[in-house]
Amino acid sequence: MTLLSTPAIRDLERFLSIPAPAPVTSGPLEPEKIARQLTELTGLPFCEANLWTGELSSGPQADLFPKLPENVRSELQAAGKPSIVEADNGLIFYGVPLYDLRDPNHWSVGFVPRESASLPPELVVEATRQNWSTAEWDEWRTALPDRSSPKLIHRLILLAAGSLQEEISHHRREQEADDLARELDSVYEEISLLHMLAGNLSVSLESNELGRLCLSRIRDCVAASGCAVLLAGETEKRDWSQSGNLPFGAGDWGVLETHFEDHDWSTPFVKNQLESTTLGADFPGLRSLVVAAVRANGRRIGFVIACNARSGEFGSIEASLLNSVAMIISTHSCNLALFREQDEMLLSFVKSLVTTLDAKDSYTRGHSQRVALIAHRIARQLRLTEQETDAIYLSGLLHDIGKVGINDSILKKPGRLTDEEFALIQRHPVIGYDILSGLKKLQHILPGVRHHHESFNGTGYPDRLAGHEIPLMARVLAVADAFDAMGSNRSYRQGMPIERIETILHEGAGTQWDPVVVRAYFESRSDIHRIANEELTIDRLTDLAPRV
Repeated sequence: MTLLSTPAIRDLERFLSIPAPAPVTSGPLEPEKIARQLTELTGLPFCEANLWTGELSSGPQADLFPKLPENVRSELQAAGKPSIVEADNGLIFYGVPLYDLRDPNHWSVGFVPRESASLPPELVVEATRQNWSTAEWDEWRTALPDRSSPKLIHRLILLAAGSLQEEISHHRREQEADDLARELDSVYEEISLLHMLAGNLSVSLESNELGRLCLSRIRDCVAASGCAVLLAGETEKRDWSQSGNLPFGAGDWGVLETHFEDHDWSTPFVKNQLESTTLGADFPGLRSLVVAAVRANGRRIGFVIACNARSGEFGSIEASLLNSVAMIISTHSCNLALFREQDEMLLSFVKSLVTTLDAKDSYTRGHSQRVALIAHRIARQLRLTEQETDAIYLSGLLHDIGKVGINDSILKKPGRLTDEEFALIQRHPVIGYDILSGLKKLQHILPGVRHHHESFNGTGYPDRLAGHEIPLMARVLAVADAFDAMGSNRSYRQGMPIERIETILHEGAGTQWDPVVVRAYFESRSDIHRIANEELTIDRLTDLAPRV
């Protein structure tokens, strides 16, 4: 066989005027991997080489020729770029330098005979010394070209080196970008902390939870031994959270507060070198302290505290950061009452919609509530976040709301639906989606409303989505909806026994339903059975429901 086909030879000859690429600069890729990639690009065998010692490693060629001839080493070193050397023994050596600052003698090298029929005797001797079997020797010889063109080999390694250098440069650019990103992460850690806090203002976190969320990051940002957040709760009891080591605790706050009761809290309280002060005497081990007030509606409701700067002293930067955190917590505390009021209004609205839907069909009364609770339980089994599980619950309550747009005569029909009637029923996910899409507070639950009748194999409706094209929310609701629908009595049939339902779920995993969600159902089946057997009213629903 020849090294390349005739058309390939012609194609390569067109490139003979291309300038030689620079030596390959090894970066993220290891020399052994570079040798493999050069082999893949050229079809030529390559192995690692150290031109200082002449030693070869990694691969059959290194076994047969463990050390480069001195003249080959010298010529490759003198060239300093992808080159070939025609040796007197009938072999064509070729090499690609892998220059880097650590070791300029790293190369990828290899060799092929000019004619496979005339292999140098030293190769045969070395193979014998290495105890190669006849089969191994024949396999190695068979992989060699019948004849090799030095000119084409040279061009091949030039092109391969250029291609590989481009890839390595790309990897290096990515690495440099990653390094820069890490540096920026460090420089802007404070901004990231404040951004994280601001981002969490939109979720239903208590102010003390928001404080706990950022404690460890505050401690890192201000380089303090310990940090704490003290906030007044809904009662007179105060909530204390801390990270790291502090020389005082929640029970000491009354004494600590006396030391700055006359402070103007429009700015943080900052004190250093406290060892010889009365404050330091009251709290041994306290060297430095910064405290920012959390204010709401004109009164102090808490404090953000950092103590014992690891660098020795706290300054204006640390005080400013704590003050910013305190202001964000203050804003959150003021807004939290508004969020709760909105949530209560939203839940009241949802209850009204569910009640309206229940009034249309006595047979499906309670179905939406059960689906919501079952889906919520499955979502928790899947280890979804509280925000995700609450969204799934709310979507479950409203998943069938589109049925308010379906004629009662179809919904309550005791017999089998006609194709036309079933087509109308199939419109309810889109109708529900259209009803709710104008409500800003419900945008996050729309995927469940629209897609809870999609099948995992793509045969469902309305959009015939398949697999993970179906939103996870909808995949969870699909299992919960099917479970309750199969077990509920209808005007035209009795509900199925639980054994039959679970057989159908098991058989439909991977076709109608997401197998991961079905598995989560079976893992939480005892809880789900209790939900299915409980008589649900809107008041009972309020008791069981998560806060959304």
